Amino acid sequence: MPRFRMDPPGQAISTATQELLRLAEAHPGGVATLDPVNDIQLKGVEVVEASMRLRVLQDGLSQFTCVHSPRFSDEFSRLQERMSFQEELDRLQFLLSDQSLSLLPEYQQRIKVLQSLSYVDAGGAVQLKGRVACELSSHELLLTELLFEGGLSSLPPEESAALLSCLVFTQKTQVTPEIN
Repeated sequence: MPRFRMDPPGQAISTATQELLRLAEAHPGGVATLDPVNDIQLKGVEVVEASMRLRVLQDGLSQFTCVHSPRFSDEFSRLQERMSFQEELDRLQFLLSDQSLSLLPEYQQRIKVLQSLSYVDAGGAVQLKGRVACELSSHELLLTELLFEGGLSSLPPEESAALLSCLVFTQKTQVTPEIN
């Protein structure tokens, strides 16, 4: 089995290793972190709020000793259930809020366009033109109107295929197609 000869670590690596060992021995509980507000002088509102939340969470975590409690799994299950209910409540409150209705005028305008083109009726039921448009993958309104207005019926098949090929997406390639 071949043996690999390893060179001794360089001076920079030795110095860094010694400094890390010295810091680990000097601070057995871990090196103190920098405070973004006081030490780094960051004054943004988001940074200050996040720093305050972090302090509250760290204080609460230092007092957290119930992991060894015999009722821990029951309490944790109750908390998890409560959090899922809170998420559902937040979701439902958002659905009832004005923010979820911010796109309603645009939606109503789109419905009016579809009604004027006979894709849906006044009650919102999808008509034949709407069903055809649903089956298309791109340029739905353009192609449906072209089909229903008979725009392709007067063209020979070659011209129809050429026209429809303009509406098909192809990825960019480095190969130039050969056209006969």
